Amino acid sequence: MLSSGRGTVRGSERVRMRWWFYILAACGAAWLWAAPALAENLAEATRKDTLVLGRISSSPDKQYPKLEALNAYVVRQLAADTPIRASAVVVAEDIDHMARLLREGKVDYLSETAFTALQLEKLRLADIFLHEWKNGVATYATLILARKDGIASLAELRGRRLAFEDPDSMSGFFLPYAFLTTSGLTLRAADDPKLKLDRQAVSYSFAGGETSILAQIVRRHADAGVISNTRWSNNAKIPPAFRRDLKVIGQTKPTVRSLMLTRRGLDGALKERLAAILLAMPHHPDGKAALKTYFKVGRYQKLSPETLAQLEDLRRSLNNNFAGLP
Repeated sequence: MLSSGRGTVRGSERVRMRWWFYILAACGAAWLWAAPALAENLAEATRKDTLVLGRISSSPDKQYPKLEALNAYVVRQLAADTPIRASAVVVAEDIDHMARLLREGKVDYLSETAFTALQLEKLRLADIFLHEWKNGVATYATLILARKDGIASLAELRGRRLAFEDPDSMSGFFLPYAFLTTSGLTLRAADDPKLKLDRQAVSYSFAGGETSILAQIVRRHADAGVISNTRWSNNAKIPPAFRRDLKVIGQTKPTVRSLMLTRRGLDGALKERLAAILLAMPHHPDGKAALKTYFKVGRYQKLSPETLAQLEDLRRSLNNNFAGLP
């Protein structure tokens, strides 16, 4: 179980092996539904010539077309000079499920937020190898919002209610939690709004989504809340009334938004070839189209000194604030 002092973070080890696979031959064959038995057959009979792209999500059906767009393109390139001939994608329901798939060698590569990537790295199951520009953005930050007629500083959060997004979100929980703790604040989980507030701590709960967070602040169910700077800067996604009534009272440092990882132990030559293909994708029309389908990725790039420094900061934050995680 992956947990911190606040309780379970990513679910439990009771992994419900709900598998959905779409297998697509590199030559462009039709999509095939694979039941659990076929998934096991894939691992045993055709695993050596199949590249498997993974993803963690509670909404697998929405992920398959995105995953297959990227993986099918990569497999077509690999087929020219490697034994890889087929593409498969698998969606894990939580980090425990993904950890099991990686441990069993059933996922070759995946992209994730930095905190999840670092957890998998700490488990020695995956290696971070490329920086992914998800939605065309290299980095992002979390903003702390409050009503314009409400509190004016982070220090005033003591004895108040704060709305996070959900316990799995990097920008909606991990980053702001670590930021506020480092700023000298004590945070306490308080899901029941009827409970008396701790006057020396920030009482937090999870709203389940960024729009819900904004609504809770505006409706005075929370004194402050969090939102990513990319979301806040998108006028199409923020109701005018919310923007009119809210202000920014704090912001985390910008940090790497998304990363590509490979399964630890993946063949070195295959890993090198995979990196070359991903790095070159924006320069080819078909590759660029596949990236757009795959979470509107702008490009991949090698880990720069700046990105490595950001990851080191996040490692320290993970160890200092979420010691119960792997």
